[in-house]
Amino acid sequence: MGNLMAYSAIVTKIKAMERWRLTDRQFEEMAALESVPEAVAYLKENPSYESLFSSFSQEELHRGKIEQQLNQALYRDFMRIYRFANLRQRRFLELYFRRYELSILKTCLRGIAGGMEQELKLEEFGTFFQEHSKLDLHQICQKQTLEQWIASLKGSSYYAPLAALEQKGNVSPTDCETVLDMSYFTSSWRINKRYLKKDEQKIITQCFGTRMDMLNIQWIYRAKKYYGLSGAQIISVLIPIRFHLTKEQVTRMAQAESLDEFFNVLKTTHYGKMDLSETPDLKKIADQINDRVYEMTRKSDPYSIAALNSYLYFKEKEVRRIVTTLERIRYGVAAG
Repeated sequence: MGNLMAYSAIVTKIKAMERWRLTDRQFEEMAALESVPEAVAYLKENPSYESLFSSFSQEELHRGKIEQQLNQALYRDFMRIYRFANLRQRRFLELYFRRYELSILKTCLRGIAGGMEQELKLEEFGTFFQEHSKLDLHQICQKQTLEQWIASLKGSSYYAPLAALEQKGNVSPTDCETVLDMSYFTSSWRINKRYLKKDEQKIITQCFGTRMDMLNIQWIYRAKKYYGLSGAQIISVLIPIRFHLTKEQVTRMAQAESLDEFFNVLKTTHYGKMDLSETPDLKKIADQINDRVYEMTRKSDPYSIAALNSYLYFKEKEVRRIVTTLERIRYGVAAG
């Protein structure tokens, strides 16, 4: 009863916000459009996005500007929930906030990779970023090279794994994003254990634990396929926390002498029922598994922290999917 009373108001708020989540049908309709301005006009018909692009001309709708505005949609929803939350719920949201710090870092990273000019506007959120982020996000987003961007993160928990990756050479933005996520979940895991109640910890453990396992699996695969790293080198940059994977399974995957051997070991793990066809898309599979876990935790305990955790996860995923859809339209790539 306590949870029902504590969460009934905010769950009602979240359900109202969920009415405007884009459906698969809407994504298909948007993907069928012929230009990015047409797709943005389509987005503006949705209340979640209608005000984001009203003041921009077609010439201003480049990837960096669009992604920046979509990030604003993430922050707006976060702040709507935060303002509605009680003190206990705000503690979790303040811990979750680093996901939004991370989204800015990723946007800056993709801007550098695409040679786009960086611009960052956080004024709408007042002092929230100043109070909850230790990074100088404005300075970081002004960096023009990948090396400068990594160096600007010195002193943060993100720097060491990125610098280690940089030393391997030929570092890609995709791998940098993976390392950022790995660093985030490692630190968040420890913080959540200290500040959340046991029932809340159980929910976050299921969600974050699964995501950490999937990140480790994807990183082992990429390290073997693209970098040819040794087992010891791979293990040195993995998240040092396991959920459904055992230490032995992780070690065997990292030390596998071929991708075939890697997949053979993967089939023996908790995740062995994945569709490991001849050329499996591990990113797509990971998304499907993560989706199921977030949906399951919310259905199991709808009046709990799971409602906040699930909504924010799927909103972030929706924004990523919009960015991908717009990029496919821009370059004339058929939806996969």
